[in-house]
Amino acid sequence: QMSRDAEADLEHALVALDGARGQFLTLEQHVAEAKAKARHVEEKEASLKRLLDSRYEELDRSTKQLDMHEEELDSLEQSIVDVNERERMYSAIVEAFCPRGIPAFLLATAVQHLNELTDGYLVHLSDGRLRLELALDGERLEKRAFLVSADGLEQQVSLGQLSGGQWRRAALSLDFAFAEFARRK
Repeated sequence: QMSRDAEADLEHALVALDGARGQFLTLEQHVAEAKAKARHVEEKEASLKRLLDSRYEELDRSTKQLDMHEEELDSLEQSIVDVNERERMYSAIVEAFCPRGIPAFLLATAVQHLNELTDGYLVHLSDGRLRLELALDGERLEKRAFLVSADGLEQQVSLGQLSGGQWRRAALSLDFAFAEFARRK
């Protein structure tokens, strides 16, 4: 009976061994497949890394080109500013040296100087309560009067709105300014 039991145990062990061998082969096959997948993943990773490196290189080249183009743009913008400035300067020179430029310049300077002298005299004659402003508008001389209130606010008024005393003070300061201007020239 023992031999039968041993035989049955042996047979049972052989069946278990065959099952284990089958499982071993299946595991070996799974390991081989996993290794193949791992190699494939590593190859894919290497390929992606190479692609990423090439994209970084392209990005670096594009960034350098962009920087270069920005510098060119800055240079062109500065050139435009320089050209516009030269154009304004040349226009001023042409305006100054054209047949009407020099007399117009002298007249504008004279009016400005006369305005300063008139304002100085009028401040003294009106105790700072009246101001007269002379300005050149093309070929016309504009005269504006300003009344200064006690709180220091100026209000522009027409010359016709000035009182008789204010009008005489303005006319007198203008006469004094003309005399002073003529004396200096």
